[in-house]
Amino acid sequence: MEEIPNAGLLEEFGRGYMSHIMQIGDVLFACGAGAQLYTRHSSGEWVDVVPETTLAEQGRNSGNMGQILSGEIDLRAAVTALQQRKDFNFLAEGNEGDVLIGGSFGLIAQVKQGIYRDFQLKDEPEIVFLEAMQDDSSIVAVGTVSRSVAVYKGSLGDGLFRVGKSGETMSATAAVFWKDTLYIGTSLGLFRFRDNVFSKVSLGRNKAEPVVALSSVGEVLWIVTSDMLYRLDNNEIKAIPKPEE
Repeated sequence: MEEIPNAGLLEEFGRGYMSHIMQIGDVLFACGAGAQLYTRHSSGEWVDVVPETTLAEQGRNSGNMGQILSGEIDLRAAVTALQQRKDFNFLAEGNEGDVLIGGSFGLIAQVKQGIYRDFQLKDEPEIVFLEAMQDDSSIVAVGTVSRSVAVYKGSLGDGLFRVGKSGETMSATAAVFWKDTLYIGTSLGLFRFRDNVFSKVSLGRNKAEPVVALSSVGEVLWIVTSDMLYRLDNNEIKAIPKPEE
């Protein structure tokens, strides 16, 4: 079993929970609380890539992503304020092979050619999902703000702006694009976001089921709730029976 040194909550000096792991290009990345960002070397060693606080500081460590991954560039000189303020929740691959990060307090960050930069959405949502769109090079983000779910769209250069907000009190837990439509998991169940409008997707039960995870695999959308697994295909929701104990 592999472990990331100093990550997690059980270590004596653990830096906080881990939230997401993803392959971007040929490299495996993991992120978590307290501005944790790691890459995995082929040797199985996980390398800490905590960002600098300013572009100017990082300019002194300038180079490309390959140098970061090989350990030739050290980006770990983050200040305590950065680590306390910024939790990294979600990883995504940008259209140029860059690494995108969504986090707490509206954080959206990018690591590109060895340089880290970030900005903050005005609403300061807790971001749980990012996706770089290939058709128009925009970025879509989903998060929770003021006890509602909000969707944002835009670019790193011009900023992201809110394009929709739920009318119900709920929090976002997951999101995924499936068949060119954004599906959002929430504390009140599954929602479809299309034409900037939220619509509830019934899972066939009379009670609200909090969605904890979503995954799009081919023609099937998999939905994980607190006590059930569902699949959506051909516009039909099917519950997967639990194995007999």
